[in-house]
Amino acid sequence: MEKSADPCVRRSLTRVDLSLGVLGLIPFIYTALLLPLPWGITAEQAFVAYSVIILTFLAGTLWQIDTPSSLVSNLVALSAVFVMLSPFTTSTRALILMVLYLFILAWELLRCRAHYSITYQSMRCALTMVVVLCHGLMINQ
Repeated sequence: MEKSADPCVRRSLTRVDLSLGVLGLIPFIYTALLLPLPWGITAEQAFVAYSVIILTFLAGTLWQIDTPSSLVSNLVALSAVFVMLSPFTTSTRALILMVLYLFILAWELLRCRAHYSITYQSMRCALTMVVVLCHGLMINQ
C-alpha cells in the first residue's frame, strides 16, 4: 500500500513497528518481575510510571480518528495520570491501568478498525495481552 500524508489511512505494519512494540515490552516485563533498579527507584514505581507513559501514548493515537475517539483519548490519558498520582496501592493502580489498556484496545477494535491494518490489530492484541499479564503480576505481588 502506498504511504499517504493522511494519518487515518491504513498502512502496513513494518518491521520497525513490530520491533518497537516488542522492545516496549521489556520495561513491563523487567519491572513486573520486581528486578532491581538504580537510584532508589522501586520496580513498582517504575512499572506504574512506564505503564502511564505508554497508555497516554496509545490514547494520543486516537485523537485524530473522530470526535468520540478524541474524547476517549483525553479521558484515558487523564485517568492514567490520576491513577499515577493517587494514593492507591500498587495493586489497585495496576488493576485500574489494566482495565484502561483493555478499554482502549476494545475501543480501537470496535470503533477504529477501519483505520488500522489487520497486521497492526493483531500486533496490538498480542502486545496488550502481554501488558495485561504483567499488570496481573503486579496485582498479585
